Amino acid sequence: MTHQGGAPVGRRVQSLARVLANPGSALNATAWFTVITVVMTWPLSSGPARFVVQDLGDPLLNCWILGWGADHLLQALRGDFAALAGFWHANIFHPEPLALAYSEHLFAQAVQILPVYALTRDLVLSYNLLFLSTFVLSALGAYLLVRELTGNAAAAFVAGLIYGFVPYRIAHFEHLQVLSSQWMPFALFFLRRYFDRRRARWLTMAAAALVFQNLSCGYYLVYFSPFVAAYVLYEMATRGLIRDTRSWAALSAAGAAVALLTIPFLFPYLDLRWRGAAVRAPGELDLYSADVFGYLTASQRLHLWGGLLRLAVKREGEVLLGFVPVALAIGGLAVHARRAWALASPVAGPVQSERWLARAACAIGGIATAFTCVVLLAGRGAQALRGVSPYLANISYIAPVAVVAWLVLLLLSPRARAFVHGVPGSPPLFYLAATAAAVYFSFGRTIRSMGQRVSNRTIYDWLYRYVPGFDGLRVPSRHAMLAALFLAVLAGFGAAALSGAGRRGRALVFAAGVLFLVEAAAAPISVQTLAWPVQSAAASSQALSSADAGRIYQIVGTLPRDAVLTEFPFGVPEDEVRYMFFSTQHWRRLTNGYSGAFPDSYLRRRALLERPWANPEEAWAELLASGTTYAVVHEWAFPGTAGAEVSGWLRRRGARAIAAHQTDIIFALR
Repeated sequence: MTHQGGAPVGRRVQSLARVLANPGSALNATAWFTVITVVMTWPLSSGPARFVVQDLGDPLLNCWILGWGADHLLQALRGDFAALAGFWHANIFHPEPLALAYSEHLFAQAVQILPVYALTRDLVLSYNLLFLSTFVLSALGAYLLVRELTGNAAAAFVAGLIYGFVPYRIAHFEHLQVLSSQWMPFALFFLRRYFDRRRARWLTMAAAALVFQNLSCGYYLVYFSPFVAAYVLYEMATRGLIRDTRSWAALSAAGAAVALLTIPFLFPYLDLRWRGAAVRAPGELDLYSADVFGYLTASQRLHLWGGLLRLAVKREGEVLLGFVPVALAIGGLAVHARRAWALASPVAGPVQSERWLARAACAIGGIATAFTCVVLLAGRGAQALRGVSPYLANISYIAPVAVVAWLVLLLLSPRARAFVHGVPGSPPLFYLAATAAAVYFSFGRTIRSMGQRVSNRTIYDWLYRYVPGFDGLRVPSRHAMLAALFLAVLAGFGAAALSGAGRRGRALVFAAGVLFLVEAAAAPISVQTLAWPVQSAAASSQALSSADAGRIYQIVGTLPRDAVLTEFPFGVPEDEVRYMFFSTQHWRRLTNGYSGAFPDSYLRRRALLERPWANPEEAWAELLASGTTYAVVHEWAFPGTAGAEVSGWLRRRGARAIAAHQTDIIFALR
């Protein structure tokens, strides 16, 4: 029995080993990425229509956004094009316009779920299929990109694993928009294909991938676009196409098409920004910026590192990318550097009169670079350095010295320039620079090491002050996803170097893939069923299922289409998200709401309606001023008897109870 039961398992392990050694076709790799996704996110796939990942907060918010977008798209497909005009005016925060623009619009994701949603009308199922697809598609995109760059399928498979399941993604299970980074590697892959083969279809596909990425997450629209421009310039320069007007014309046409399809989705956000409604305070950005030691801080969801690496815990500051990717990247860069130096060695060095100056520049650059690293890793020790000299503990003074010294060396030494140019057509230097830049921008307005400031204002601070869009994004640390992509590519070069070292090297590539999955493992992940705790004193130990909580909304669906609802409890995020989720059953307008930002009118209303019995007259006046025509009181959701007090407050001011389900009561105000 042991032999018979163990043989299939052994064959599966051997099969996976063969795939890691030679994944072959993209279809084969995709199948394995799908299997690994199911394992790494278990038990979600055992109940994709019942479970919600992590909590009932942001996942339900994103379900509502997806439902709003999908419903409007379906109406447009049925010929009701007027539905698109109301796309931005979502049913929350009434009477404020452009309510959808207070958060991500997730338009690309709404397009993705359209067939499933049209058939099932199940938002939870649609959301979970999207969630799972982000892992598979991210891995596949990185696989295709690295296979194109290295020609090595095994290395590409490991790079796909790294980008698809990087620990940073595990820290954002509840943020679908952050996980939706899968189109970035596809854009780079299609651009690489275009430059290699000069076929218009590859440029068209690159533009389509960029549009999908832009419409999936506003953060990546703003953060990734400069890297795409830099990559295009890199390819043009290394291929001698800077003066090629035909290439510029094709690229400009593709860029114009991307802009034409993206810009209409920016106008509502710019409108809110001009009103001052979506501008983030500098302190808010600092709160959501990465710390240097954030890259050594793991999410507690990770089995291996979650209890060990908690060095710089802060909001969205757990940006560990993994140790296996870093080790592979270092190995790949070392191999590339050795090859580049071998090619550069025959090139003449600086002339005799410049040799000593070049050596001095090299020494100064090395010392300044080393000291920059010391300051970055000083943590709380930066305070001691600051006591010696404020300049010693500030890389804004040290790093420029290193940069100037290395530039002088490049200016003086033809051999150094040949070394930096490297192997013809090889992009490790670009991806190294891109990784460093993404990490740098993730620090936000200033660089901090264990909470200690070690720099002056950064380039990101200038972008925040002067470039529209940056002042509306509060989480600079999300640049870590870009760093994860570029690091995965570098790791792919390292895996390719290992794979070329014979059977032992291929075994090491297999081991690296397995070890990475171990350090990224979080399964079984936390999932929730749709149920909410009952807070009332009469049934404090019960939980209300989705079916029970949704029954009152069947009655709400019979109210006039122009009804405006206010639901109580008011202003509690968990409750506000629940109201939005269930509003997908009726789409009546709500004065309630939850999003990434809030209009002033909602904040004023929340201050009065959270505890209406504290200022009953002012609260009633605010309720009427909001345009509310019906109030829904969920007495079970209040602690103790507070729900009954709210119902009494409404009755004393003339509101009529017109329907009820258990302790859910609908009041007509007018």
